[in-house]
Amino acid sequence: MPSTENRAPGAEAPLEAPDEDQARLASRLRAQRLAAGLSLAGLAAATGLTKGYLSKVERGVGQPSIGTVFRIAEALGVPVGQLLASGGARSQVADVARVAARPASPPTEALHLRPLLPGGPGRLIAIEMWPPMEARPAQDQSTHAGEELLHVLSGRMEILFETETLVLECGDTLRFDARRPHRTRSLGAERARVLVVLAAEG
Repeated sequence: MPSTENRAPGAEAPLEAPDEDQARLASRLRAQRLAAGLSLAGLAAATGLTKGYLSKVERGVGQPSIGTVFRIAEALGVPVGQLLASGGARSQVADVARVAARPASPPTEALHLRPLLPGGPGRLIAIEMWPPMEARPAQDQSTHAGEELLHVLSGRMEILFETETLVLECGDTLRFDARRPHRTRSLGAERARVLVVLAAEG
């Protein structure tokens, strides 16, 4: 399936500036790639993504979609929850994501992901997501294993499937089979803020 992540360098969409959330994910991806003994070229070959795109992701200046993180995790042979996790320490009793530790809004209008909780086998993956203002092209839809749950915390958003488009208002909750190709975007002047919950594998 064609993807904007496979575009020639001159045709790539603008990438947002590095920030703390992306820097953490970038560091984790690079560490796992090196642990797997893969070069950037090797990871590119295994995922179908370009070496240039992966280099930008590892430098924290490219925000991969959730579907892309699944592809990278599969190529690296690690649970996706090991990549989509916060830097917080796991608790034996309960994991807490403190509001004060998180910025109020993302730095740009592009897709932004903020993992909320520590990862681990059998643990749910919780992510705060700000859908982009413009949906990705139809040929660049996201797919990944398992179910996905979205709960709109603020604003309005649209999720586009191949045969159906749904508008979600603040407070709405959606659960769907994430193997269905899908794209999201914020609606209106305000960026939507969405809680995403995924089931971790392993």
